[in-house]
Amino acid sequence: MNKRLQVALAALVIVFLAALAGVFAFAQQEYARDQQQLRWRLSMVADSRAQALEYWLDQQQAVVLGLVNNESLQVYLNVLRMQAEAPEMNVDSGEELGFLRTLLEVTAQRGGFVSRVEGGPVRANVKRLGLAGLALLGPDGGILVASAGMPPISAALAAFIAETPLTEPGFLDLRRDAQGQLALGWLLPVLTEQGRGQGTTVAARLLALRPADTAFFATLKQPGQTMATAETYLIRQSGHTLEFLSPLANGTAALSHRIAIGEEDSVETAALRKPGAFHAGLDYSATPVFAVSRQIPGTPWVLVHQVDQAEALAQSKRRLITLISLMLALLIGFVSIILFAWRYGSSARIEQVARQYQASSQRFEALSRFLDAVSDTQPNAVFATDAQARLTFANRRTSELTGIPRPELTGRSLIGVFGQERGRFYQALIQRAYEQQQELIVTRHFHLQPDPGLLGLFEFCQSRTEQRLTQASNAPNNAPSNTQSQALSAADHPSPGSEAEDSEQVWRSNHHPLPRDNLHAAVVLTTIEDLTALTEERRRRERNTLQLIDTLVGLMDERDPNSANQSLFVAQVAREMAIELALSSLLIKTAEQAGRLVNIGKIRVPSDLLTKPGPLTKAERALVQDALDQGPSLLKHLEFEGPVIETLAQINEHWDGSGRPLGLAGEAILPTAQILAVANTFVTLINAGTFRAGQSFQQAESELLADAGQRFDRRVVLSLLNFLNNKGGRSRWATMTRDQPCSGGA
Repeated sequence: MNKRLQVALAALVIVFLAALAGVFAFAQQEYARDQQQLRWRLSMVADSRAQALEYWLDQQQAVVLGLVNNESLQVYLNVLRMQAEAPEMNVDSGEELGFLRTLLEVTAQRGGFVSRVEGGPVRANVKRLGLAGLALLGPDGGILVASAGMPPISAALAAFIAETPLTEPGFLDLRRDAQGQLALGWLLPVLTEQGRGQGTTVAARLLALRPADTAFFATLKQPGQTMATAETYLIRQSGHTLEFLSPLANGTAALSHRIAIGEEDSVETAALRKPGAFHAGLDYSATPVFAVSRQIPGTPWVLVHQVDQAEALAQSKRRLITLISLMLALLIGFVSIILFAWRYGSSARIEQVARQYQASSQRFEALSRFLDAVSDTQPNAVFATDAQARLTFANRRTSELTGIPRPELTGRSLIGVFGQERGRFYQALIQRAYEQQQELIVTRHFHLQPDPGLLGLFEFCQSRTEQRLTQASNAPNNAPSNTQSQALSAADHPSPGSEAEDSEQVWRSNHHPLPRDNLHAAVVLTTIEDLTALTEERRRRERNTLQLIDTLVGLMDERDPNSANQSLFVAQVAREMAIELALSSLLIKTAEQAGRLVNIGKIRVPSDLLTKPGPLTKAERALVQDALDQGPSLLKHLEFEGPVIETLAQINEHWDGSGRPLGLAGEAILPTAQILAVANTFVTLINAGTFRAGQSFQQAESELLADAGQRFDRRVVLSLLNFLNNKGGRSRWATMTRDQPCSGGA
């Protein structure tokens, strides 16, 4: 063997060993990267669950703070304080205590500060102890007034109240009460004015207790979790022990397991000592795990999210083994090819390889032309950009959309293609997609010059609505106030400066990052779909629906002037109730539109019957009722965005299932139908009917509460009462009432 061959073989061995070392180094880097990604995923889940738990706590505190800051509560507490300071006046405080009890009941029901009834029936003369509720405490710690279900002040509660300074808030940590149920609570001072220049004083303290139910522990469940051994739980330090506050994956109940603090390899101990870090060690069941922890602000709790090390790294190890095997095979194959080419290479072989390369190049060019032809057939603009936000490729639709010839697009910046506003917007999106290596889908509205046609349509709709309200205001006993007229006009049609005023383009863009390598100049592929025509068609249909509702309501008011504006009032009340119940914007719009059409069936009632001066006969009443029941069928060929027709069809269904026509009960009734039934009944009660004077707000509230749980959903009734009593509903709707009986029969 000559010297040149020895040197060549030695160089080949060195190259092979260096490549082998590089393979293992690359495998170690991939393993470290997988661990970093695991830490990132665990942190994302832990942050998500911590935010969900903080949001749940903030919701409970918001309910309590809203009650503490309630002006009516402060006024009544002031009155009680003054009565207590002047006992010689011998004033009965029953009315004030009754109002405070009602306010606590309503707030407890809405905020979840109620006891969950558990266990079998008890004897009639034995009162079941409550587990949760709201209570106003005097300065001495005694209960002034409380909601139903509020437990008596136990020794533990009394100690907590005594330890909390009078003027400072307190947090009652998670505990088991006398019945063994989990509960937590808050204690806040209620400040009232003493008098002019005398400052404020603590009139009472609000004690709020609520059960730690499934809604509380559900905040620890991560939606879409794919790891079988992933687990999230809460811990806290209690002396020299560590308590587990939430149920564990092994079936252990909440607050039923504790361990000693001090074990160095325990992830729980590490989480208490250094919350917010990444931990590796043994969990409560001595299983090797990876975990991250988060401190919950305002509490002694630490949230721990963990996953078994075996499951977390199993896929990574399999991938690394496959990667190493594949790279070794490739390396060995590459060395074999080199040896083969070196031993048997010749000019003929080189020429053959050159011809193959040329054929491959031709196939690549043909494929490139084919892909260009395919992209040109796409209805959407498609283009690619490099790291400097310059176009490296654009299809024909991009040229048509921008008005720039296709050959001139390559090499241009996004600002040079789309202008300043759109160019900077898409440049930021593309940069974000490239940096995060994540696909982005964004819909953006770009405003253009105002469209005179849309402005003219708005002015026509507005003038028509104002004309109808002006006519209605001239009718006796039915005149809405100026404030109501403005509110109804704004609800019926968009105002200038909204969507109807400015013409706009709606583009939906998809930004897909391309693989990072040195073979392609492009880094992000973008498609833009023009949704302007679809958006304009949707708005046109909405405007047509509003105009049709205006026409139908105007026709009903002309046929039955005695009930003119009733549907407008029902729509107004239904909208506020839907907002109070936190329904979606679509269901809020549905409740309002259905309220406008609540009397649509009167179109089928003869006009002489609607205006009959005397009472209706039994047959006439049956005719009117049948016409109202068949009213929704008049709208069956119309398309509404929400379930308007279904809402109208279910307005006579009752919560207990005794209604008509289908006998639906409970949650089977649409929430918008439940709202509309209460709103229609409320407006009817406060307005005079045939030979019947209109009722006061208080009388109407009493009747609605009497039907709660039977005819109506109690939550819906309470939403109306809360708006009336706590959000200015009485003063706002004072002009709705009509005290004198109507002269017509329907």
